[in-house]
Amino acid sequence: MNKPPDTVERTGDVAPAASSEPLSGADVPAQHPAAASAHDLPADPYARVCWTLTGFDGHLSPEWVDGYLTAVAVMSRPRTLDAFLSLMCGDAFDRAFADPTSASQAFEALSGRLEAIRAALDLDALDRDPDTLRLDPWLTAIDEPDVQTAHDGALPAAADWTLLPAQEWCDGFLTATQDFGEDWAPPRDKIDATHFREMLLTLEVLTLDPASKAFRDAIKALGHRKTPDRDALIGDALFCAQSFRVFWAVVAPRGTPRRVEAAPGRNDPCPCGSGRKFKKCHGAG
Repeated sequence: MNKPPDTVERTGDVAPAASSEPLSGADVPAQHPAAASAHDLPADPYARVCWTLTGFDGHLSPEWVDGYLTAVAVMSRPRTLDAFLSLMCGDAFDRAFADPTSASQAFEALSGRLEAIRAALDLDALDRDPDTLRLDPWLTAIDEPDVQTAHDGALPAAADWTLLPAQEWCDGFLTATQDFGEDWAPPRDKIDATHFREMLLTLEVLTLDPASKAFRDAIKALGHRKTPDRDALIGDALFCAQSFRVFWAVVAPRGTPRRVEAAPGRNDPCPCGSGRKFKKCHGAG
């Protein structure tokens, strides 16, 4: 994994912006626990866009947005960014990037990240080598000083579990599954539906308070006799997110079946209306 300075850990390449000119918008929000080091990030267009968005909507961090984009990328029906940008960002994008130039650059950065995720999850490559993790997520690692800063500021001590690695990424992914409910409806086949729910639960468990009954129930439902460490749970979740790409390609409906009318009998009247028998008219061939 590549590790930019201080608290932010990410993997994978991010598409470059259309221009090297700085993006306009708000400063990195002080309320986010990783914000103190965000100014030290490499000049990464995707990261700059997301940190700018966070100033207008606190949950739109690079990690949360990356999870959301991944859920869109694995769906069976492709979506372009313009089809769901307002769904993902609300009005934060328009407020953060008010002028056309900065809006265009920000759009290109987000769209580029979406396409990079799709390219990584190529169906042929996944089919050839299903046991290799090709998904390369943006994950934010929160250091203890950042947790303490958050406690001293906006977050109560009881909420420190929300800063655990991959919590935001999985929350973004699951939010997209709710926003695109039609695309994420459980399959009708019972075996497929059971597998579907298990994969979603593998992501959901990382959004739960590890001290809660819901977390313990989820761990038990996933068949674990004892709680795996966080890294193992993250690995399982990423494999499930990646597996949804193949799952939907196989399980998703292929379209509405076309109704084929029965052909008339040879001695029936020809449907063309000629008055002749079918065998003497259009059925002659």
